[in-house]
Amino acid sequence: MTTTESRPPVSPGEAAPDFTLPAVDRNEMVSLADYRGRSPVFLALFIGLWCPFCRRQIAQLGTTEGKLKALGVETLCVVATPAENARLYFKFRPTRMRLAADASRLDGLLAGAELEVAGGTSLFRLVSTPAAAGLFDRLGRAGIFVRRFAEQPTWLRFGLPGDGAASQRLTAALTGFHAPADGKSK
Repeated sequence: MTTTESRPPVSPGEAAPDFTLPAVDRNEMVSLADYRGRSPVFLALFIGLWCPFCRRQIAQLGTTEGKLKALGVETLCVVATPAENARLYFKFRPTRMRLAADASRLDGLLAGAELEVAGGTSLFRLVSTPAAAGLFDRLGRAGIFVRRFAEQPTWLRFGLPGDGAASQRLTAALTGFHAPADGKSK
């Protein structure tokens, strides 16, 4: 999702901000702009495929999607899971709904700061850097909270940014940061 300014949460009835994410059912992108002006859109946001409630709700929405379509309402779901993981999941549990996945956004932000992603889930990324202590302080001063690990002082765990404003805040905090080999951030 790309935004140019911080904004308050979307109010009921207000248009959602545009986003473009990888499609789950094919190798292309899905954009909310593709739906604007065509018909009303039911936009469902899910925290990840690891969540049993989300998986159940996606399956339930799949059964009602045809009824919504008959009423002229398109359905679009966004799940915070890497696209390749979501594609594998839905290969064995197909759904007729359009799904988009978003975890690569955080990977791109971290890669831009030359941070090595050592692991993660659909909601978190684990970064290993000798400059972890300095980066932790820098992010904290910017109001971004990441987890430090006492037993692994070079690790930091980043949560998936909640929206475009959170991504912008993280981008601003990481701008100019480079993880040198000596552990002192620049």
